[in-house]
Amino acid sequence: MLRRPALTLASLALVAALTSCGSSGSDASDTSSTGAPSTTAAADAATTTTGGEAATSEASAGTGAITLVDGPAPAERTITLHADGTFEPDELTVAVGEVVTFEAAADAGTHAVTFDGSDSYTITGGLTESFTIDEPGTYTASDLVGDARATITVTG
Repeated sequence: MLRRPALTLASLALVAALTSCGSSGSDASDTSSTGAPSTTAAADAATTTTGGEAATSEASAGTGAITLVDGPAPAERTITLHADGTFEPDELTVAVGEVVTFEAAADAGTHAVTFDGSDSYTITGGLTESFTIDEPGTYTASDLVGDARATITVTG
C-alpha cells in the first residue's frame, strides 16, 4: 500500500535534487543556476519510495524500497534513455543495494521514469539519477513520456 504523504515528500525531494544536478557545491545553502537549493544526499539520508504496487506475482515481483542515491553508478549499471524513446539496455540484473543509474542522453529531452507504477522521477537530457533497490525481485521501469520499458532483476 502506497503512503501518499511519503510519496509526495519523496517526489518533492527528487525535484529539489534534480534542480541541483551539475552543481559543484555540496552545501544545502548553495544555489544552482536555477536558484534552487543545491542538495547532496548520502545513501543513508536518501529519499525512499516504495514500489511494487503493480506486482503481478508475489514470488517474483519487486516490492522493495527504491532509494535515490548520490553519485554515479559504474557504467555497466547504467540504463540510458535515448531520444527515440528507448532504454538501453532494456534488461539489467543487479544485487540488492547495488547502485543503478538512469542517464538521459543529451538529445533526449525530459523523461519521467516510474518503477512499477509508483510516483515518477524526472530526468532531463544530459543528466543522471541513481537508485538502489533493497529487496530481491523483478522491477519494471517505464518512461511515461515514451513507451520504453526496462526490466531490473534484483538478486539477493
